[in-house]
Amino acid sequence: MPTRSEDALIALRQILLAVEVDSRALAKKSALNPSKFILLQLLQSKINMTPSEIARDMSLAHATVSTLMDGLGQAGLINRQISASDKRSQTISLTELGKKTLFDAPDILQRRFEEKFKNIIEPEQDKIISALKQISVMLGADDIDASPLLDIGRVTDHSQ
Repeated sequence: MPTRSEDALIALRQILLAVEVDSRALAKKSALNPSKFILLQLLQSKINMTPSEIARDMSLAHATVSTLMDGLGQAGLINRQISASDKRSQTISLTELGKKTLFDAPDILQRRFEEKFKNIIEPEQDKIISALKQISVMLGADDIDASPLLDIGRVTDHSQ
């Protein structure tokens, strides 16, 4: 019979595996990772955005957004329009291929989580958030800069 800590670790492992399986399914079906998918969704909802607006709305570093946009641009999923008045400024928008890719992509775990989480009453949401934050502290992960994206990917060593 598992101990309570083993039950907790099993639940954590199930969550990690669900994120990994979902990320792989998204990549297989659409050649996108969740971060790129969410960036496309953001562009769909707000039409034209600057890289700074994207970074702010996704809670990502500018360098990360640049990397994501490079990949999406090379795949023909986004357009970069340089401002005529300020050559340093650009707006980003979806191409027709980007819209089709977004439409054809499978539902992602993050969207399902957000839909179900918003249906939980606020006091219960607060308890879940508190427990997750406590787990983050217990695992020494509370100082890791993370965006609100369920994604697997490269991890930076923060101990240096």
